[in-house]
Amino acid sequence: MLLGSNYALLAIGYTLVFGVVRLLTLAHGQVFMASGVAFVLGLRLLGLPLVAAIVLGLAAGVLGGVLTDVLCFRPVSRESEIGPAVATIGLAIAVQEAVVIWRGSNPIGLPLEFETVNLRLAGIRVSVVQLVALLVSVLLILAIHL
Repeated sequence: MLLGSNYALLAIGYTLVFGVVRLLTLAHGQVFMASGVAFVLGLRLLGLPLVAAIVLGLAAGVLGGVLTDVLCFRPVSRESEIGPAVATIGLAIAVQEAVVIWRGSNPIGLPLEFETVNLRLAGIRVSVVQLVALLVSVLLILAIHL
């Protein structure tokens, strides 16, 4: 139901990267995915508390951004905008395949205690996870706007 908030977070990332460095990154979705995988595995595999898992997910996202810059933007000529964009396609494939080789292609869900917390708002069942994603998206959109 609130999948749009995830799309908004992706769009914010694309806008920031393109708006700041004027380069198109096509690996943004895979970096977003790797960050989410790190967060969930921090909770499930490492048994980290929520805040530590969030920090781990953020660190994975930062690492993905740094890798995109170091591997795709810096060594490629910026005479044409297509060179760096094509380089990020290679990074996207590498990140996606690394996760598939490491964890497989089956979806990784949140621990059960996060999935079962649901609220009823105006007769609609909404999970706390969905509400948090919506809230984070709205706050980030407002912060960028300001």
